[in-house]
This record gives sequence, C-alpha cells and structure tokens, in this order.
Amino acid sequence: MHRETITGVDDLTAARITRLWNDAIGNMLEGLRTDLHYLQSEATLPDEELKILEETERTLCRLDSGEQHGGPTEARDAVHAWLAYYFRSAEEPTGMNLAPVYRLAAELSDLAEVADQKVMAAAVNDPWTTT
Repeated sequence: MHRETITGVDDLTAARITRLWNDAIGNMLEGLRTDLHYLQSEATLPDEELKILEETERTLCRLDSGEQHGGPTEARDAVHAWLAYYFRSAEEPTGMNLAPVYRLAAELSDLAEVADQKVMAAAVNDPWTTT
C-alpha cells in the first residue's frame, strides 16, 4: 500500500496504516488466492459466496497496489471481510501469524469509527427538517 492510498487521515496516521498494511497483506492475499484457486476448481462454494471472496481479493489487491484509494472505512471493510472468511473457513486457524492482521483491523476500526462519527455529527438531526 502507498501512503496516498489511505485518504481522510493525516500523514502520520497514513504512514502508520501503510506500515501495518504492508506487514499483513502478503500473507492475507497468499492464503486467499490459494483458497480461491481450489474453491474455483472444486466448485464447493455457492456462486454468491465465491463472488464475495473474489471481490474481497480484488479490493485488497487494488488498495495494496494504490489503484483504489479510500478512507479507513473501505480498508476496514476489506480486512474484516478477509477475517470473516478466514475464521469461517479455517478448520484450525493457526497456520499464520494473525497479530499483524489484528493490529491493522483494530487501527482501521478505530479510524473508521471516528470518520463515521464525524459524518453523523455533520448530518442534520432536526426531525422537523425535510430533505
């Protein structure tokens, strides 16, 4: 991930997220690509779920390459989708060091929550106002 990929945060925060991302993404993508290869060839997963996994992989790759830019919410959603798949599918989720993924997910969740709160605070909360 490039520093410019993460939007809506200051430079120091973007640098921290970039470092955490780069520590975690290699193993995340390697495992997901391996699983996708077998799932596609064996056709053991419903098409809808396979499409979700393919989209998760595509989003992670685009964020990693800098092709897609986004705020903490977009990155958080992609990492959480990966974690949800990993724990749902792994019979024994001990094959990879998940500490970097957890750190990344926690940082992104905190940043996304702050961003969401700013959006909610800026929204009109007057019930008598029509939009």
